[in-house]
Amino acid sequence: MQIVNLHDHPEWLPEVAHWIYTEFIETLRPTLTRAAVIAALQERQAQTLPLTYVGVVDGTCVATVSLVGNDLGARPEWSPWLASLYVLPAMRGQGCARQLIDHIQSVAAGLGHTTLYLRTETAAAYYRRLGWRQIDALTDEFQLFTEVFARDLG
Repeated sequence: MQIVNLHDHPEWLPEVAHWIYTEFIETLRPTLTRAAVIAALQERQAQTLPLTYVGVVDGTCVATVSLVGNDLGARPEWSPWLASLYVLPAMRGQGCARQLIDHIQSVAAGLGHTTLYLRTETAAAYYRRLGWRQIDALTDEFQLFTEVFARDLG
């Protein structure tokens, strides 16, 4: 799988926006709109946060992940965050997610960060298996119970 910056491939923006909206927002965070997701992705830069990457196999966009300044309003002091990790169902179990996570860790470290954070409502066991440590668990502003993990990059 090749990993490229969404900023350099705007042709995949509608597909990535759809994945992020339907997977992470539509039923869980109803106050956020699809248009807001599209607008946020259109503002992504090439080298400064927030950054969004896509995984490409045989010319097809199959996965996405972002590196954002904050992904949890209750913890503004923690930054940056791995966010919006999504892999097409047909591509799951093939290492795509792990490659994207490794890529985000490398990008964050390259930007000078020593710790990377993430939140999850559904995949805590997966991140534990990858060596992430749970540092918090709380109910967020959308009334979602979320677990927070950290990973040292040094």
